[in-house]
Amino acid sequence: MQEPWYRDFSFWFALVADILAVYAIYITRQTDAREVRREKEDQRWATRSEKLVKHLIRINPSMSVKEQGADFEIGLYTTIFPERELQHLIERFLVETDRNRCVFTPRTLEPHELRSSIVQETITKTEKGLEAFSVSHPKSASYYLGL
Repeated sequence: MQEPWYRDFSFWFALVADILAVYAIYITRQTDAREVRREKEDQRWATRSEKLVKHLIRINPSMSVKEQGADFEIGLYTTIFPERELQHLIERFLVETDRNRCVFTPRTLEPHELRSSIVQETITKTEKGLEAFSVSHPKSASYYLGL
């Protein structure tokens, strides 16, 4: 006499194997989706960073300009970014300065650096600073920064 199907070891073994296979496929798809989201997010931050750097390298830390109709010169970099801490972060993560702090050069960020909250915060604050400057000094922003 044949044993009932629920006592057959091969049935349970095959069932467990099928469940594990389905779970493995599910995990693989979740991992792939997470990687795609991460790559898109990395690309978004890289694009924002590159856009900022494009504007920043047009000026330098010691650049002074005289606005139209004004009797005095302003320090462009310090007017756009008055907070010394933000200037330090910009120079640490987005651009490099030469030995004399006369020229900005682009800094290349790796994807893991772009995921850092401090880098993302620096990018966001820099964007806000440029936007505020373009509102308060539209001619200078257009001429010197290309905004």
